[in-house]
Amino acid sequence: MGEVNMTEASLFERIGGADAVDRIVDDIWINHTSNPKIKNRYQKSDPDAVKQKVREFIHAGFGGPLEYTGQDMLTAHTGMNINDEEFVAVCDDVLAACDSGSAYSKFCVLEEDLVVSPAIGEFIEAITMKPPPVFLAGYGLYSYERSEKDKLPFRQAIKDNNFDLIQIACSWGQLWFSEQWKDFRLWLETSDVELKCKELLPSYIASWPESSWKKLFTCYMIDTGKYFLYPKW
Repeated sequence: MGEVNMTEASLFERIGGADAVDRIVDDIWINHTSNPKIKNRYQKSDPDAVKQKVREFIHAGFGGPLEYTGQDMLTAHTGMNINDEEFVAVCDDVLAACDSGSAYSKFCVLEEDLVVSPAIGEFIEAITMKPPPVFLAGYGLYSYERSEKDKLPFRQAIKDNNFDLIQIACSWGQLWFSEQWKDFRLWLETSDVELKCKELLPSYIASWPESSWKKLFTCYMIDTGKYFLYPKW
């Protein structure tokens, strides 16, 4: 798929179009049929038929050209006696497929209540002109002005640079190259995360809930010697 003008692109185009959807569909099938919690459900299924229905479903939801020809979700699953564990497994598989099926080499995440500077586009363009150095785990999109622990004013001792390197993940606005995010996901899947959080994190971060991605990403940076780059605006 060629370059897309994001100010004019449809939602379907912004997620990567038909090629990205096809990759996601393939990954969903692979995830479902290899997941021990639900793989038996698919033993007698026709892979092509299942994939086509999933493809149509995603197209219909995101404004793609294909029309969904299957049953509604309630009718399609009535009588299957799907338990809570299976339902969660299906959701996890789909989310993992969407994550790995990203069509973009880099992506930006903003909280919904933020008002960004008109210069944000120029900043993003400037910091992504070259691949990131190996010690960078991601980019913050706001200036780190207060300590995470006690909320006191924060300024690095070095005054003559335009950025700070900090081992705290940014949660208000952040940018990653896809390889940076994949490295984090690999660490998450192959590490004893609970143990590392107990051993490496300051107590005030370790006390954050297990659902906090910021807690996990901060632990990842400490464990691997990586940093988040924060601009000094």
